[in-house]
Amino acid sequence: MKPSPTISPLVAALRARFDSSDEGLNAVVDLAVIVALADGTIDEAEMAALAESIGTLVGGMLDPRMTRHVIRESRAKIEATGTEARAKAIGESLCAHGAGEDGVRLALAIGLASEGLSDVERARIELVAAAAGVTSERLTGLVQSIETGA
Repeated sequence: MKPSPTISPLVAALRARFDSSDEGLNAVVDLAVIVALADGTIDEAEMAALAESIGTLVGGMLDPRMTRHVIRESRAKIEATGTEARAKAIGESLCAHGAGEDGVRLALAIGLASEGLSDVERARIELVAAAAGVTSERLTGLVQSIETGA
């Protein structure tokens, strides 16, 4: 299954904002994992979106085993820190690098990769958005633009 065609450009924009720092790599991977795991499982479409995101971050697609390893490591970090705390930290990092809206767009693309944006995915994205300085009105606009492909 192929992820949304918007994922690679969004990840590339985020990577440029963070200058390929470890902080940026971790924030982007954790952002994608937080949204994909919102319902407790990562389905095939979400896994494809995660693989695309991670591949774009590192400059090429990884072996599926390595992708799963990166996702497991991210998941362990999120569980150890707490989802809400990690979501806020990601948002703060995005804000510090002028990447709040880019990060929210990526989170929305991940959320929409499978069965539309669920309430729990939206709630996680709202946590990141608030910490990233993206207003709820702007978030609504971004949701509409992603859903319509505008």
